[in-house]
Amino acid sequence: MLLKIRILFLRLYFNSIGLLNKDRSADKLIHLFTTPRARVSRKKEHEILDRSRKTHLKFDGKEVCLYEWGQGERVAMLFHGWESNAGSLGAYVEPLVSLGYHVLAYDSLAHGKSEGKQANMIVFKEIARKIIQEKGIPEIAIGHSLGANVILLLASEEKLQIPKVVLISPFNQMKAIFLGFRSILKIPESIYSVMLDKASKRFNYNIREMEFGKVGANSPLNSVLIMHDKNDKITPFSHSANMSKRWGLAELKPIEGSGHYKILWNESALDTALNFIKEETDSNIQTLVK
Repeated sequence: MLLKIRILFLRLYFNSIGLLNKDRSADKLIHLFTTPRARVSRKKEHEILDRSRKTHLKFDGKEVCLYEWGQGERVAMLFHGWESNAGSLGAYVEPLVSLGYHVLAYDSLAHGKSEGKQANMIVFKEIARKIIQEKGIPEIAIGHSLGANVILLLASEEKLQIPKVVLISPFNQMKAIFLGFRSILKIPESIYSVMLDKASKRFNYNIREMEFGKVGANSPLNSVLIMHDKNDKITPFSHSANMSKRWGLAELKPIEGSGHYKILWNESALDTALNFIKEETDSNIQTLVK
């Protein structure tokens, strides 16, 4: 109820007083856009995080929580999505450890147990880059929603050759996320245009033209599985369909009956991802035997 009232107030503001100073309104909107809502963690997320080795690293003067499982030399890294936490990908931890992987995950700023009140895709990416510099390039990378897009951006910009990548419910066009935000708050076109200009300048990416199918195609990644629920109401299935169409190397696996969040604990999705990962593991074992 309080959220609905706040949204109604913001709509009224940006369609009245906000029009008097479009620059200031655009700044306020970017601030809102980069401020995640607090979300209660699920019991199963807590349970998997409680079994981890917890450490911290400094980023932008704030503490970021890092979680580790397993002792293997080969690294698998998990990337959570917006308004989520490292435990959201907990279903993958024990299977990866049993395959001999040293599993890493982190809470981005303003998420989970990490400090801060604001975050964005660049913050997610730069934290991950710092972890990789310290722990090594992962052989397996699994990301959900925004976390999936972070993997693509990081691999493209850093030329990371990650042998196996699993993208769960990613978005394809950046502008679609901003359009969703605009729709919720009924932002007038004159303010929205200024917001896009400011966001593009601040994040150093052209928001209007950024397409992740193209980002992936320009990366060194060549073994990629995309999983997306066909009835996802948060990020439509069409995002992954268009991404895989643009990026011929990416294999698309439609999932049904899970939605945007439950897909992370969906048995069919988990089995599909692990079979995809095991292909790499089995191949490496055969190479060592030879």
